[in-house]
Amino acid sequence: MKSKAGAPGPVQNRYNRARFYMDRLVGVILLYSLKVANIFFIVSAGGIFLFNVYAIVAYIRHLVLIRRINNTESVVADTTEAGGAAK
Repeated sequence: MKSKAGAPGPVQNRYNRARFYMDRLVGVILLYSLKVANIFFIVSAGGIFLFNVYAIVAYIRHLVLIRRINNTESVVADTTEAGGAAK
């Protein structure tokens, strides 16, 4: 997405910056994976990465579920109409 002057807009700048750091991260991981002694690092970093992706997806899913809750009515039941249990 470019602005009228031809320069990239703020969304494109964020995308480019994120892609730059992701490319560097992949490069570092590939560099370490070339050495057999560092295979444990690759497996550990990959596991942590996958766990974090799962946690973020679960968090977003929970936010969506919370927004779908209808709280227009009272959550606590009015017990005085249900037989006078509250005295």
